[in-house]
Parts: sequence; structure tokens; C-alpha cells
Amino acid sequence: MKNIILTLLIIGTILVSNNLFAQSGKCERKVVAKSALVVTPRGFNSKIKSDMKEGKRIFMGKTFLKKKANAAPQCMISISNDIEQDVDVYIDGNYMGSIKSSSTGVIESLAGYSEVYCVSADKETCWTETGDCKCTYVFKLAKDSK
Repeated sequence: MKNIILTLLIIGTILVSNNLFAQSGKCERKVVAKSALVVTPRGFNSKIKSDMKEGKRIFMGKTFLKKKANAAPQCMISISNDIEQDVDVYIDGNYMGSIKSSSTGVIESLAGYSEVYCVSADKETCWTETGDCKCTYVFKLAKDSK
């Protein structure tokens, strides 16, 4: 009986370690995003397809999940806001949430994406970076402008 329990424990340990290694096999890329001035002809920002509802910000945290119920994480983005004001985050033009000053926001379980666009609360500074689900991207919004 002890041998059976010991064998089951060893098999369980092997299965768990294989799952952990499979999940951690995805690469991670750290990107320092350079800021730029927002250019909006006649107030229209072509980078934004759908904005926040009723002008209300939804703040993300380190454990913020934008996902469907019971969906396994497919794609993750982490954004570190090192500037002195809040930042609104758009994935492929769709509002995902906002990140408070000096905070980090995480978005998980995206089916896919090609562009991350962030804009400061005063709508004067922006950051645009590309990415994909092949890697986990960690974006750091640089403090220095231009």
C-alpha cells in the first residue's frame, strides 16, 4: 500500500512539474515605451475605436482580469505607469481600462491583439507599441516626453 501511495505521489509530482514548465515556456518581453504628443485633427483620435462608457474610468490593478468566465489565460499584457497622472489603455482601439499614476495594470485572456495605445488623462501624451500573443509583454511608460 505504501508503494502505491508513493508511486501516485511521484506521478502527481511529474505531471504538476510538466504543466508548470509548459506554462512558463512562453517568452516575456520588456519594452520601454517612448512618449509622443497626441495628434488629433479636429478632436478625433483615430487610435480610439470604442472609448470608456459615459466617460467613467475603470481602474486596473496588478490582478485585473479582462476575460470571459471560465476562460483560460491566452494572452497577457502588463503596463507600468511611471508618469504622474492616470493613463487610459486601448487594445486595438478598444478601451480596456485605466491605470493610476505610479501603478501597474494587467490585462489577461485576450484572444489576440496587435497594438497597445495609451493616452494620458489630459489627452496630451500618448504611447503606441505593437505586440502579439506569442510573448507576454511588459510595457513601461517612460516618464520623459519626446
